Amino acid sequence: MSQVAHTTLPDPGPWLTDPDRVSAHLVFLGTEVTDVALTTEGRTLHGGADMPSYERLVPFQPHQAYGDRLEKPLRGMPAKLEYSAHGVSYSFESTMAGVDERGRWLVNTPSRIQAADRRLIHRHSTLGDPAFELELDGPWHPIGFRTFSLLDISTDGLGVVFDPYRTPMTPGALVEARLLLPTAFTFMQLLLRVANVRPFRKGSSLRAAGTRFVDLPLERRKALALSISVWQERRKVA
Repeated sequence: MSQVAHTTLPDPGPWLTDPDRVSAHLVFLGTEVTDVALTTEGRTLHGGADMPSYERLVPFQPHQAYGDRLEKPLRGMPAKLEYSAHGVSYSFESTMAGVDERGRWLVNTPSRIQAADRRLIHRHSTLGDPAFELELDGPWHPIGFRTFSLLDISTDGLGVVFDPYRTPMTPGALVEARLLLPTAFTFMQLLLRVANVRPFRKGSSLRAAGTRFVDLPLERRKALALSISVWQERRKVA
């Protein structure tokens, strides 16, 4: 486990501006939000959003109830998207990028996203659920990866439970990790940055570390988002 500057990362406030975290949020939008309102050229339409494309465009599919009555949006026109998920409202402003061959309206990736509170990306509790298996690499003996309890998961990062006496983690530290997904038979290699460390439970000597993914490619974020969706569906019928 390598160590870097031991300072808590700055609080981003109600605006999400970091490009990697914006990308993580847009993947979250494409998999966990069921209704999106898009306003452009003086009209507001409802529909669904898909995960961002290779060109980092946000596809918006108007509801089928509109039929063929809609005029295609003009490229470059201002656009605003508003939506809610897990009790939090979000919005962002951008511009239209046209329409693709599937009839989806394309919105350029925004530079920032606003949330009604500080839960900019929802994290799903996984404590006690064996579906995801997390291993971290660090300066312990014997050398190699060790299994840890996963506290929560999102397309932005992970929450980890650890023993500070056996496995010290400090804000700013970089940690190599690998995560076994419920939909895969191989581990996803990850690099995590520890964002914060806090008590795990009252009276417990354990700690919880909030981490964020570092330089995680868009396609890996998509694979993670799909795995989270499958896991959620399995929990509903279990």
